[in-house]
Amino acid sequence: MLSAYIHYFYHNVPRKIVLRFFKLPIFNVILFFLMNIGILSTLPAYCQIDDSYAKNNSGLRLGAGGGITQLATHYNQNPAIGCFIGTLDYEFNRYFSAGIEGQIGTLQGVDNNSSSGLYFHSSTNDYKSINFNLKFGLGLISDFTAENKFQDAVKRLYIGFGAGVMKSNIAFTYNNSITEVYYDVKPYGYVGIVPLNVGTFIDIGNILGYDKIEINPNVQFTYIASPYPDGFKSSADSQLMGFYTLLSLTAKLKF
Repeated sequence: MLSAYIHYFYHNVPRKIVLRFFKLPIFNVILFFLMNIGILSTLPAYCQIDDSYAKNNSGLRLGAGGGITQLATHYNQNPAIGCFIGTLDYEFNRYFSAGIEGQIGTLQGVDNNSSSGLYFHSSTNDYKSINFNLKFGLGLISDFTAENKFQDAVKRLYIGFGAGVMKSNIAFTYNNSITEVYYDVKPYGYVGIVPLNVGTFIDIGNILGYDKIEINPNVQFTYIASPYPDGFKSSADSQLMGFYTLLSLTAKLKF
């Protein structure tokens, strides 16, 4: 199933769209975020002796947080815009969880390239989405002893896969100097999404009780399974698929 998805993704998402991800300002933010996790290496280990102090290693987690989204489709300019996130997960152990995530945010693209000649000068999608996801941590395959916070965060690094749906609500601005237009739009409706997550969990002690709060920095790459990722098709035979990225931080209450 995974190989079939990779094959479909490879043949339906143009390489220039994928490569654009590495040119987005958010990619620099992601690198900064990952580098600064090294600050944790100066802190004492909180999870080195999990079971001895009755840590909350499994159960329900209710989370709320925020982040910034960035769209990658037709447009050459993709502003980073805020997003609200709500989550409900069940952690079977410290390294495997299943849950649902809801998002309320905005995805925007702007055409500032005079040579591209897009009639739809900008596309702004005030979207809502929900997805079901699974997260698999490094600790499932590498059971080393964490000596400090940084090592514990590394041990809890995960990769996650999911599937869900997005409700689009797209508004356009127009370049009226363009008169010959292929006009095929779909600004409203539901589209399938496939999120890929990379992140970690960091325990925060002695807030609302012992071992009740953890924070979850996460980078999400979400594939939009529609030829209308920003609300329109630029030509009759266009099969352009897009995606958006989300850099987020969520606080989770342990039950």
